[in-house]
Amino acid sequence: MSQKSVFLQLKRCVCEGDTFQFARLWSTIHAVPAWLDIDINECDNVHGTLLHFAMQNEKQHITQMLIQYGANVDAKGPSCRMGNTPLHEAVNKGNIKVLNFCCLLFVELLIAAKADLNIKNALGLTPLALACLNGDLSIVKILLHSNADVNIQDNDGKTAYLHAKENMHKQIMDLLPVQKWTLNDDPSWKMLVAKVKQRKSDENEAKTKPKAKLKANKTGKKTKKVKKKKKE
Repeated sequence: MSQKSVFLQLKRCVCEGDTFQFARLWSTIHAVPAWLDIDINECDNVHGTLLHFAMQNEKQHITQMLIQYGANVDAKGPSCRMGNTPLHEAVNKGNIKVLNFCCLLFVELLIAAKADLNIKNALGLTPLALACLNGDLSIVKILLHSNADVNIQDNDGKTAYLHAKENMHKQIMDLLPVQKWTLNDDPSWKMLVAKVKQRKSDENEAKTKPKAKLKANKTGKKTKKVKKKKKE
């Protein structure tokens, strides 16, 4: 049996929430020396780690088991999932109202496992910013109670408050410090403005160079004529 097929079996156990089969398979893996290099934190290009997969499938007991077996609660997922951590995944699931109560349990479980509350995904969003964007008041309250940083800015220079404001989540806005933000505070906008200015500067420089050459040529011709007259 190949390592790939064993890992696929582990994923199936996670997907089905089969803690008994997962524990049996995991103990078998560690009983065979050749399989010792199978990593519980191995990350694929679609779902991420087994812990990410457990979050995505809302499997509470298998999540607890993975944490006990040493799963990294701060592991970042693949780029197709925005580099989310398991906590990001749990917060994102809270956006689906039917799953909200279940996701609160996952968030509390990960916080108890010392997950980093202020870690950013590929967009620079912390779990708190994501919860504010989704308008999930319950999760926002849990994260704030656990001392999540309210002042962290994402890749656009926006804090959690602005994500709540832009999506008109008034109750969440009242829990957060106000941030005044304009387009000039956006780092990507600043870079764009700087590039445009540089381009205009380069264009102006390119236009002035031919004129300078013409002047130089004209002055050169005049000096030559003067020298010829003096010789005559």
